[in-house]
Amino acid sequence: MYDALHGRLTDHHRFLLELHLGQWDALDASIRVVDREVDARVNRMDAEARADKARFSDLIGLRESIPGVSKLSALSILS
Repeated sequence: MYDALHGRLTDHHRFLLELHLGQWDALDASIRVVDREVDARVNRMDAEARADKARFSDLIGLRESIPGVSKLSALSILS
C-alpha cells in the first residue's frame, strides 16, 4: 500500500482500484435510485393526504429542525 501511495502503482494496484471504484459507483447509483423512490413515495403520500392531516413532507421538515436530525433520520423516525 505504501508503494501505491508513493508513485509505485503496479498492474495489481490498478486492478484493485478499478474494482473498488466500480463497486463505489454501483453503490452510489443504487443510493440515488432509492432516494428517488423515497421522494416519489413522499410526494404521493402528500398528494393523497386529507386536508385536515399534516403532510408527510411537513412532518419530515419538523423532525429535520431538531439539531442532529438529517432527512434520512427524519424519514426513519417517521417510518
